[in-house]
Amino acid sequence: MNKPPITTTTTTTLRFFSCLVLSGVLACGSDAVVPDAGPDATAEGTFSITWSVVDANGPVSCSEVGASRVRITVIEVDAAFGSVVGFDCDALSGTSRALLRGTYRLTIDLQMSSGESLLAAPLQLNDVVIEGGQNTAVAAQVFTVIP
Repeated sequence: MNKPPITTTTTTTLRFFSCLVLSGVLACGSDAVVPDAGPDATAEGTFSITWSVVDANGPVSCSEVGASRVRITVIEVDAAFGSVVGFDCDALSGTSRALLRGTYRLTIDLQMSSGESLLAAPLQLNDVVIEGGQNTAVAAQVFTVIP
């Protein structure tokens, strides 16, 4: 069965209903306008982090302890779930993907390629503020590897 192509009228109708649903605008016709949410209302930002690895004898490389990645669970404060950001351990630093501005909790773990943690417990950073259009530098982390 062939579907008819989307016409200009259909596109206009879709745009109108999109405005109606997404912004709560009540209007008739195709001249509905989404109100401006203000400057940087949905702006995104990033965080960057650096780390080092130590064991009982002092600084070590990631490969010496079998670490392959740094896994960071990113959850906005008061949210039930979040997302995961991963970095290659040998890089010793990383910058997140774009995140909506807000306040986040970061749970940071040093892992082997199998996903097994090399830490006694993941590190937790609370109240990390991400500003729109900016990078937030998180304090350098020291991973103390368990024997």
